[in-house]
Amino acid sequence: MVKPKVVYLGNCQAEAMASIAIFFGLDQNPVTLPPIWTLTDNDRAKIEGAYKEADYIFLQRVDGSFPVTFVKSEYVRNLVPRTPVITWPNIYFDGYFPGIRYLYGPKGKIVGPLSDYHFDWIIETFRKKLALEETQEYLINIFNEKYATPAEDSIRNLIAREKDTDAKISDYIQTYFRHEKLFYTMNHPATIVIVEMLRRLHNVVNLRFLETSLDTFPYHLNSIDIGCLPIFNSKYHPTFQTQELIKGLKISPDGTTPLQDQPAYYKLQELIRIYYSIYSSHFDLFQTV
Repeated sequence: MVKPKVVYLGNCQAEAMASIAIFFGLDQNPVTLPPIWTLTDNDRAKIEGAYKEADYIFLQRVDGSFPVTFVKSEYVRNLVPRTPVITWPNIYFDGYFPGIRYLYGPKGKIVGPLSDYHFDWIIETFRKKLALEETQEYLINIFNEKYATPAEDSIRNLIAREKDTDAKISDYIQTYFRHEKLFYTMNHPATIVIVEMLRRLHNVVNLRFLETSLDTFPYHLNSIDIGCLPIFNSKYHPTFQTQELIKGLKISPDGTTPLQDQPAYYKLQELIRIYYSIYSSHFDLFQTV
């Protein structure tokens, strides 16, 4: 019997799903395509060819403003009207570490000890020229004022984003976010979340899904692993063991450049000190951030 071809298209979450499908030995031929954020119109023929050969397409929902039209569900369904196209949301939750964001300079994303992740409140303390020892008090105040209900706010946003998708995940996150650490960063879910999303996609089209142990699964999205911020722990009292150190990247001796594939572990105050050093080298940017 010929195994069905299943296309997985989205961000790194889609790549993780395809890897899990292979690891579980699911009765299918998974087809992994490049991450959607790398695609240009030059990739159209290749991607459309994969659509036309697929028996099922698991397609991550993109925002209407996304510039690449051939990854949008309406376009794909019109192109291959007889092929099931099952949509799912970008699985995003910043309740553990509110205020996380990207930061752009004239040459693109500014990177640091957490790769391209930054925190609004560290940027603000730097702009306000607060001393390192003042940042903890500022952190408490801004969380009480700006991020009083970070988990609820993030889940509400996810519910809105997944409203028009075929498979949803917000209920799972809402149920378990206190009991297990479900995210390494806001858009890098733990593998158990990816597995649950994958199960739900299969259920939509009644594809057989048999889960096995993940003990030896090698592909986790945890190259950066941000622990829950203290304000989360004090507000939500998680039942899982919270991590004291934040997993990031080693920084160059001059204190400004992350060294790829060289992990390092930081306490929060040390992380803030490194960001201050990096932001000092981009001083002009902070006149307008």
